[in-house]
Amino acid sequence: MSQQQKIEELTQKLSTLKDQRNKLNSEAEEWAEKRDKLNEQFKNLRAETLGLKNERDKLNEEVKELKRQRDEAKTEFHAKIEEMRKLNQEIKALIKKKPSRSFQSLQKEFEQIE
Repeated sequence: MSQQQKIEELTQKLSTLKDQRNKLNSEAEEWAEKRDKLNEQFKNLRAETLGLKNERDKLNEEVKELKRQRDEAKTEFHAKIEEMRKLNQEIKALIKKKPSRSFQSLQKEFEQIE
């Protein structure tokens, strides 16, 4: 094999290797772009997730406060019901003590007795 043929053969191999290198570089750029897009999507999703977690925590605090208010209202309601029962018992006791006749008729009777 002559030197010219060796040079042509090496030149051809070099050309093939350059084509392969260019193809691999191109693929590497595509993969890098895909990686960058995925990283950006991940970053956005992570930020969205954090925002949703903060919103969830805020809503949970509101629910906790509303439950506290509900419990307070229930306690107050039951206290008012108990107070009403006691007052009704007092009213019934006073009604039993009330004379069957009016004050005026009793006063007239008292005056007649005197």
